[in-house]
Amino acid sequence: MKKCTYCGRENSDDVARCVECGTTGLLVPDLPPTTTETADEKVVKLETLVRDRPKFIIVAGIWAIYLPGLLGNILILFTVLTGTISGIPGVLLLLLSVGCGALCAYLLYRVVKNYNIHKKRAADEMVGVKATNHNFG
Repeated sequence: MKKCTYCGRENSDDVARCVECGTTGLLVPDLPPTTTETADEKVVKLETLVRDRPKFIIVAGIWAIYLPGLLGNILILFTVLTGTISGIPGVLLLLLSVGCGALCAYLLYRVVKNYNIHKKRAADEMVGVKATNHNFG
């Protein structure tokens, strides 16, 4: 099994990109653990994971940047399709608004998906640490 270094999902050996996040070139074979981790080491890893997780304010900032671009491209697309702008400028604006609108929509989708992946991974790690602490405590 190969483990994605971006999202952590285990994939079969024959895939070239991660099934979960679509990342290519970051798949590494799952190696057997060489050392055993103590509960304190798991807590340190959890603190690092939670600290490195994208903050909600970053997600909100990206939405604040790209949502107006998406809405502007939709407005331009509507203007061109209703015939207010026609001819060669209309065709160019149509192509530009479709391309830029798709880019803005993809970026908004990706930032939310990445935020949720990291949030779920942190919650899973937290459950694992609580179970470990409960067994040793």
